[in-house]
Amino acid sequence: MINIKDHYKWIIFIITSLLYNLVYFHRVSTNAIADELIRDLKINATELGTMSSTYFLCYALLQPFIGILADKFGSKKVILASLSISVIGCVCFSFSSNFFTAFISRSLIGIGVAGVLVPSLKLYAQWFAPEQFARVSGLFLGLGHLGALIATTPLAYLAYILGWRDVFIVFALIGFIMLLITLFFLHNRNTKYNENIENNNANSKISTIDTIKYLFKKRNFWLLAFIFFATFGAYVSFQGLWSTKYLICLKDLTATTANNLILFIPLGVTIGAFASGFVSDNIFRSRKKPLTIGLIITLICWVIITFWIQHLSDLLLIFIFFIMGLAGGQLLPMIFIIIKDDIPERIVGTSLGLINPAYFLGIFFYQIITGIILDINKVNGFYTEHSYLVMMIFCLATIFITTITSIFIKETFPEKIIES
Repeated sequence: MINIKDHYKWIIFIITSLLYNLVYFHRVSTNAIADELIRDLKINATELGTMSSTYFLCYALLQPFIGILADKFGSKKVILASLSISVIGCVCFSFSSNFFTAFISRSLIGIGVAGVLVPSLKLYAQWFAPEQFARVSGLFLGLGHLGALIATTPLAYLAYILGWRDVFIVFALIGFIMLLITLFFLHNRNTKYNENIENNNANSKISTIDTIKYLFKKRNFWLLAFIFFATFGAYVSFQGLWSTKYLICLKDLTATTANNLILFIPLGVTIGAFASGFVSDNIFRSRKKPLTIGLIITLICWVIITFWIQHLSDLLLIFIFFIMGLAGGQLLPMIFIIIKDDIPERIVGTSLGLINPAYFLGIFFYQIITGIILDINKVNGFYTEHSYLVMMIFCLATIFITTITSIFIKETFPEKIIES
């Protein structure tokens, strides 16, 4: 039997972070190759949005089950099964010849990568001390966003050199290698931090139905679910699907230049996520304040890129995109951390699995609706400045509403709870 030492938790962290890189690559990979997909698959914007967003629908629908399975069978088995499906989907996508085959393949990818995030966060709740969770989860989500960086200019360049189909074969091979690494080196628990937890669980089991009832009675759950749904629906639809075409239309840029500018969004997200735990624990000593401030900054950036983007230099646009990403990088970890702070450890997997679908259902809905908005506002068969303005105003209204919603979140920072 393997003797797992305490420092081995960082091996677990590295493996899961690399896995989440793959998850995020697939999440936004359609943006940099949108024109190639439209041309090769002979589809329009609505079909591209639908095909791309099926990833998020499949991901979302599976999240509650992923959380339950991770609590019941352990994270390793869930990750192995999921990763196997994603590799198959990646290969199938590379051979897609029309909307239907691409839709099915993208669905398989979504099903496959659905089993990484929640099991990984559950592993951190097992391996790391409770006071380390905020920082470790922030680092994890930040490293994961490096996959989004790969899916911008590097992906566009690789697609130009190899063709987008061969690129997905390469990433299928990378996924298979990660499958082997997971099989041999990923382990479920560190007995140092889980001995007491296991004893407590044995004496205080809670059914899945009771867990759901417990969560559904909590105000924070519903407010955070709405913020998850609406904010990231707009945010990821822009970054992951339309941002390149938006810049080409409004700034008359080449696709390469547009992708170089967009790269600063995930770069900012990465740094923001890295810093989120430190900012929450040491600067604000709050979970609610970083969430609300992140939304306010995102709203301001969105106003600028909606109404004044044509007047911005490339350098200033880089700055806006970076700040927008930096603010966005605070949001995702804070939502998970607030949920983690607000519930017993024994139902972490199920709880995170129940909140996570809101994120992906939002992206599924917004990618389709933004595609429809663009198609409805075509002029002589082309997407114009007006087409994109209507789409951006729709997303802007969304972020404004979620910013107001965040004010009603209940604080969960431990010291604040004790003080109250």
